[in-house]
Amino acid sequence: MQNTEKYGINTELILAIVIIIIGIILRIKVYLTNLSFWVDEDALIRNAQGILEGRYHFFRGLAEEYSPPVFLLITRWVYGIFGHNELAFRFFPMLYSVITLPLFAVLAKKVIKTKYLFLLPLAYIVFNNEILFNTQYFKFYSLDFLCSVIISLGVFFIDYNKITLKKIIFFALIAGIMSWSAYSAIFYLMGIICGLFILLLKNNTKKNWINYLIFSIPFLIMTLFYYHEVCIRRINYDTYLHESWQLLGNFAPKTMNDLCWLFNYHTGIFPQNNIVIMAIFVLLIGLSVMMRKNSVRTLLFISPVIIMLILGYMDKFPFIGRQTLYLMPQWLIVFTSAIDYSYYKNLNKKLCVIPILAVILLIFIFKNFNINYIKEVWNNKDYYRMSTARELYKYLKTDYKRGEKIYSAKRDASLRIYDINMNRIDFINDVEECSDFEEFINKTDNKTLINIYIKDYPYIGDGMTKAYEWIKENGVIEKAVTDGDGIYIKFRKK
Repeated sequence: MQNTEKYGINTELILAIVIIIIGIILRIKVYLTNLSFWVDEDALIRNAQGILEGRYHFFRGLAEEYSPPVFLLITRWVYGIFGHNELAFRFFPMLYSVITLPLFAVLAKKVIKTKYLFLLPLAYIVFNNEILFNTQYFKFYSLDFLCSVIISLGVFFIDYNKITLKKIIFFALIAGIMSWSAYSAIFYLMGIICGLFILLLKNNTKKNWINYLIFSIPFLIMTLFYYHEVCIRRINYDTYLHESWQLLGNFAPKTMNDLCWLFNYHTGIFPQNNIVIMAIFVLLIGLSVMMRKNSVRTLLFISPVIIMLILGYMDKFPFIGRQTLYLMPQWLIVFTSAIDYSYYKNLNKKLCVIPILAVILLIFIFKNFNINYIKEVWNNKDYYRMSTARELYKYLKTDYKRGEKIYSAKRDASLRIYDINMNRIDFINDVEECSDFEEFINKTDNKTLINIYIKDYPYIGDGMTKAYEWIKENGVIEKAVTDGDGIYIKFRKK
């Protein structure tokens, strides 16, 4: 190994590049599966239609949509060129995920000093199931993740003691723009603002106060404007989001089951309580290591976790599932810091027993971690399928007549996006988007023709083939067409 570095070959860098290239290829592969829009994408696109078509400014339309304005502004450029096209809408989420990889590699290498160790969290980001899932969908979670990594880089690379006025103004504007780009940026930057304020109380000088105000005021003004335009106007316009959040129950983990569910979301592992307890213990070890290295930067780095937990326990913003996806860099780097051997070795060789213990615990924690789904992702374009609305609509264009019923419940409720400019379908009277199949059938008479597309969704397992079994036994099939994606059926009850 020493000989290779002697001749200018950096094996660590080469391995990082190889892992990143694999990640890029995998993301492009997922993106090019080009699946139908699913219900959340459908709602976002239709709600943002006025912005995307330029009927009003990307801020003034926010009463009718649920995403950060810069996300929609960028989407508007693509929409203006390509229109309603799945690959066009999803291009930037995929691109954000690709850009994140090298930036995260730089971040991990900056914090983790043991040679080659930073490759572990990098590989985890490359292959993580939830991150790959969001690579191919028109939602803002990939941009959230990217903003989190960019701000984290600022936390560890900016020298607060030597920063110039021009740089402060530049970073202030960047911070303000990020608050319009991702919800995560608001939480993260608010944590940084609070953290810097606490530091000011300990290092109270006129220069520091001026620098702090120059940085924080533009961010606060832009964020307050965002809050007024998005939150207040949206709440006045529609209570849907607030009401849907209330159905979640807990906004933050309050029981061990809640922690297990959150652990499962981030890892894909269904843990027992002792696994979660071990994970928390390793996190505390890693956090203590990082605090000893640099307490200020560490507190700023984990500040979004603190802010999110506070908001969650106040029932203001959910600390659950994909809302926490952008926090993955935090827990991954803290986890890895627990086994950062070079830190212990430089401090006291006797302490090297700690990373050995942490490694043993991590083996127990992740012993059931399985990446076999990567084979499914690579070989099966259906793996992340959550809708067949596009496939159903291509038959409805010629086979559906008003007065017939269309069953497009649950994930196939995204059927609306494919009819948005055609207005062929009577969604009020003819379409069932909510009831399960059995309930729908029970309230439908035996004279009414029903249009349905049968396809199971591997990622969520809706079990649509059970409906097909019922139709074959209890229905009169007027038409059935099998294609490469599933089966279109027009039938009525016997």
